[in-house]
Amino acid sequence: MLLVFYLTAEGYILQFDWKEDFEDFREHMKNYWSKEGATKIITFELDNDQMYFATIPAGNTVHDLFEVPVKEYQ
Repeated sequence: MLLVFYLTAEGYILQFDWKEDFEDFREHMKNYWSKEGATKIITFELDNDQMYFATIPAGNTVHDLFEVPVKEYQ
């Protein structure tokens, strides 16, 4: 969880309250990958009242990040 909190503080992961609508924030997400390449959005499943989103290259498959469960945002 500390890694997720660090990446959130650095701006690589977008964090907001579960009451918020992700679609209102989607356009503000930074793309740290190739501007030309396609990306997809993943969510981190932590046991708190916050939501965490990040972008990764579209071809990547991620199931966890250092034991923090991750799933693709639909």
